[in-house]
Amino acid sequence: NFPTIYTGDDVAQTFTFTSDGVTPINITGRTYSAAVYDGASSVASFTCTNTTGTDGKVVLSLANATTTSLGVGQWRWSLVENASGIISTLLVGSFTIASEVTG
Repeated sequence: NFPTIYTGDDVAQTFTFTSDGVTPINITGRTYSAAVYDGASSVASFTCTNTTGTDGKVVLSLANATTTSLGVGQWRWSLVENASGIISTLLVGSFTIASEVTG
């Protein structure tokens, strides 16, 4: 799960896929998509970036305009991998968007 996000923040979370908890899996050539859900409906998409492929890392990002438009509340998300036409849901979770606090 993501830490608490505040409306208007840019968000980036890196996930590293490993074979044994330490050794990165080579994800070169695989593509990823991630979405935010309100119930059963997708309401926003993350930008998904493979850093090098050989390091097993995928970065999920939400722009500040997206965190603003989603608004305060609890949201669900999922990350899907396409590995040469084999589609797999790898991760699911939730996150909270809270009101921006200004002083």
